[in-house]
Parts: sequence; C-alpha cells; structure tokens
Amino acid sequence: MFPSPVVRMLGASEWRQPGSAVEAMLRLRPRLLQQAIANGVRTALLSSQGWLVQWHEGPAAAITTQRDAMQAEFGLASPRLLHGSHGPGFLTEPVQLASLQMSDPHGDMLRRLQYLQRQHEDGWDAEPMQVWQSLCAPCQLPGAWRPGLVGAREVVALVSEDNEAVELLRGLASEFGARVAYQRYAGSDLQRRDVGAAYVDIEAGAALRTRVQALSPRALGTGIQLLGLGRIDRFVLLVNPQSAQHSSLLADVARLVSRLPARPWMHLMCPCPASRAWATQELRAACGAAVLPLDAPCSGYPAVDALHELLTA
Repeated sequence: MFPSPVVRMLGASEWRQPGSAVEAMLRLRPRLLQQAIANGVRTALLSSQGWLVQWHEGPAAAITTQRDAMQAEFGLASPRLLHGSHGPGFLTEPVQLASLQMSDPHGDMLRRLQYLQRQHEDGWDAEPMQVWQSLCAPCQLPGAWRPGLVGAREVVALVSEDNEAVELLRGLASEFGARVAYQRYAGSDLQRRDVGAAYVDIEAGAALRTRVQALSPRALGTGIQLLGLGRIDRFVLLVNPQSAQHSSLLADVARLVSRLPARPWMHLMCPCPASRAWATQELRAACGAAVLPLDAPCSGYPAVDALHELLTA
C-alpha cells in the first residue's frame, strides 16, 4: 500500500477500438510500467463488454494526465466517474490488467456502471476495491447484479495444476444450470502474459449462495484481489497422482493461505490413496489448516458428483 493519503480515482469509458482489448492492454503495459516509475501512479485496467475501467492511485496531477492520455490513446468515450477519494492505496503493483467475459446481456455492464455512478454522486463511501470487485466479478444470479452478493455467500476456490479446475467448473455449471464467467489477469512482470480464471455463482441451499472460482497456480499471486476474491472460505485442491510430488501446487496454495485474513477449510481431491495421504500431510504441515481428503477423481462425472455433494452437504 501507498503511504496515506493518495488520490484514488476509478472511472469507466466506452471502448470503441476494433480488435482485442486484452491484447491492446498488454501492448500498453510496458509504457504504463515506465510511467509508473516516472510519475508514481499505479494503475489497474479492466475490459468488459465494450467498456474500459481505469483505477489509478498516486499524485493528483499525474493521475489526471495519465487518465487523459489513455482516453486519447484508445479513443474512449462517455467517461463516468465511479470513485474519487484520498486514502491509503490498494494497488500492490505498478500495473495490473484484467478482463471479464460473461454471457449476460450487453446492457448489464452499463446498468452496473450507472448504479455505481449514482451511488458515488450520492456520497457512497465505498472503498475503491469494493467498486472494482463489483465490476470485475459481478454476481450472475438473478437480481443480484448490484455490488456484492445479496444474502449469505461462501467463496470456494477450485485449484488445479493444469486445466482440470476449469473443466470441473464447467461440469458443475451444467449440473446447476449456471453460467460460467471467464476472467484473465496480468501483473507487472513483462515476461509473463495473462493467466486465466473462471467462476460460477450457484444457490447451494435455501439461504446460501456460493461462488466457485477456478484458479491456476499462477493466478494465486498478488493479483487474486483483482479477480474479485476479497476472501476465500474453502479450497478444493485437485491433486494429480502422477505429478503430486513434483508440483509446486501445495506450496503455492500454502503461501496464499498465509496471506488470507481468515484460515479457510481445505478439501483435497485425489483418486490415489498413497498420493492423497502424502498430499494431505504436506498441506496440513504447510498451512496449519484442517484438511479433508476426498476419494474422488479430478475430472469427469464422478468428480462433478463429488464436488456437487461437497457444496450441498
């Protein structure tokens, strides 16, 4: 965090350029990184449904210059101010990029922006992270598009070394008749491209709404909040018996758990008894958290059934 106070500005504009917004942001990343070193401004950008959200933190004059330069660079239109304040900085890197692809109607993003703009004009004292997370990871359940989720919410992170987590998430979405939202994220390391993530929102019980978020090990770093994960209540780790003892998955998860404000429950899915026992012991030692080993595969219908039962028990 920056020393307090800094100027914190968050706004959105229509993106009218042809081509991929993600590729355009990645091409701009080196220049934004140079500017951050020169002017002290940290920036997060989010592209979604034909809109670009800008979040800047730093000196007031430099933020205004950077915002105006980006408006001209991308030919942005219809700017809307969603947040403006002085306070501690939240952005942990000089440059962070994110995108969201949803199957909801195109107008939903505009309705969210209009709501947030009215709330800001009416004096809503939300922190920048609350505003950002309501745009980068909005709830997909009916009637819950406003910031945050209505009612109780549990956040479950589904993590695998390869693509099993996303595939299992798709199977779960089909089981519940839910929609999958796809995200991408990139930080300030120019040697790394963006990484993928996905989530679904389901009603797992009469009064409980659950977000299930599929993550790769690379997405467990500092950018996790930029994907909309303010907290995680449970982890479900999909452990591949063939690579379990050569993977950094358990260590990556343990590092993230050590940074969370509250210790989550840990569930470990692995079909091999020996690998399951080894991974359970390693995870307990690394996280100091309760670990529930599950005798289930990491893919296919049996895996979907096991996850469904876990979430609705």
